Amino acid sequence: MDSETRMLLATHISRGRSLAETRAPFRKAKNVTESRPTEVYSDGMLSYPKAIRRELGKGRMSPHSVVESIRAETNNNKIERLHGSEKSRTKVMKAFDGETGAAALMDGWRVHYDMVRTHQTLGKTPAEAADIPPLTGFKWHELLKLASTRKYTARNVRRKTPDG
Repeated sequence: MDSETRMLLATHISRGRSLAETRAPFRKAKNVTESRPTEVYSDGMLSYPKAIRRELGKGRMSPHSVVESIRAETNNNKIERLHGSEKSRTKVMKAFDGETGAAALMDGWRVHYDMVRTHQTLGKTPAEAADIPPLTGFKWHELLKLASTRKYTARNVRRKTPDG
């Protein structure tokens, strides 16, 4: 998640917490943005430091910091709040048809979170915070087509212009 705009850069569903599974969301996020983070905050999961160093720390020091607690000045509360929103939505669904169904739901959630839902703190959508122009003549199929072709990505966050 981009901390300024709250754009959700990537989602990833996995069964475990291996190094490969931990690297996947960082790789996805890296592939949709031109800039690299200067800071990455996480909880103390043991595979994070190596995963972040391998995916985001090439050619320079790793930007990773483990947060001390939710009350510390430097924390990961923004992403934890997002996880709470996701959980409140998925908890009522009881179960998925497997990883494919869960991954599809999370991709849809990312579109909703970034482009549709007004962020309580920002007072606008993360896409609006990133200066991604709103869709004219809004229709659901246009939004879904845009998301499925990946024409909206976090690349636009830093460029401030629509991609393609």
